[in-house]
Amino acid sequence: MKTRILSLLFALLLLISASALADGSRAVIANCKEYVTLRKSASSNAKSEIRMPLGEQVTVLEKKNGWAKVQYFDRTGYVPEKYLTPWQETAYTPRKSVSGHPVYCGNYGTAKHIEGRTVVVAIFADDATTSWNFNREADQHTRLRNRFNLSVACTWLTEQARRYRPNPGGFVWDWREHGDLYYTHAFTEDIVHGFGNPSINTAFNSYIHENIPTKKLLDTYNADNIIYMLYLNAPNSQDYRSWTNAVLYSEVPADKYVPEVCVIVPYGRGRENNPAVLAHEMLHCFGAYDLYETNPSSPIPQKYVNYLLNHKPNDLMNHCYFSAFDIVTVEFSEVDAYYVGLTDTCAAVKKWGLGPTIFQKHPANN
Repeated sequence: MKTRILSLLFALLLLISASALADGSRAVIANCKEYVTLRKSASSNAKSEIRMPLGEQVTVLEKKNGWAKVQYFDRTGYVPEKYLTPWQETAYTPRKSVSGHPVYCGNYGTAKHIEGRTVVVAIFADDATTSWNFNREADQHTRLRNRFNLSVACTWLTEQARRYRPNPGGFVWDWREHGDLYYTHAFTEDIVHGFGNPSINTAFNSYIHENIPTKKLLDTYNADNIIYMLYLNAPNSQDYRSWTNAVLYSEVPADKYVPEVCVIVPYGRGRENNPAVLAHEMLHCFGAYDLYETNPSSPIPQKYVNYLLNHKPNDLMNHCYFSAFDIVTVEFSEVDAYYVGLTDTCAAVKKWGLGPTIFQKHPANN
């Protein structure tokens, strides 16, 4: 009798869930381990269109025979209804910033602890070399691709943080849903070639100070951190790369506001960017260092870089350009977790002589 009652309750829940998936409604990918495949027709044997990560939102267009036709970013296809659940607005519990003042994070910049809640602001920017024209279909597609990459990157980073912390704050990133996270601006500087140029950092600081209500955004979304994603419409060329203006190598006065900006271009190493590239750049804001190279200010010794290149090249901070286009396939290692403050211990530190994290260098701000 008990088994029969449970079966009836389960069937009722499925019926309620299915009935809530009305045509034109929003739904969430659910009841899977990592992702569900979007297919070109309503058949498990149909050609794969793209993989949709767990927790992603879709729009239900129509339902028939246990399948739902859905819109996912710029893709339309089919997915079994059992992998969809009605979308609901999440009620967030207000969070208090760890630093006591979420805007002035001093030596940690604007993204301090990845376990906290993070606002991600999108800035689609022109500069002296590149520009956007959203009347062009190609530029619309690139903007949509950036949004998709950011979605997957934020989902993946939250899951990695959850391996070390039970309730990470996650990311507020979707500028389509939150219009106050979307900006456009025309810079006069040559940002696309400006990695390491102090004048570029000054331009970022000035624009953000004058145009983006950072404190208001942090208060609105009860967030601890904020990252600014600056998207440039650069062509496919070896001259251009994605990079991040993060507080890693130099000490900053504790009362100085230092916005951490990820500069994202559409291509890297001769191919279209993928979600892992954005995840790599965002981790710099939380304290992670590159593992594919070192420099005099880096805590990563060359011998460890050489070891990774020869034996473990799949670390996200070592390798990201050749991850998959629709899901992050590289590794978030213990070393990465160590440098972003998710763990206080790491076997590689003693074995390879790895240097201190930003939290160890600046404990007064921790």
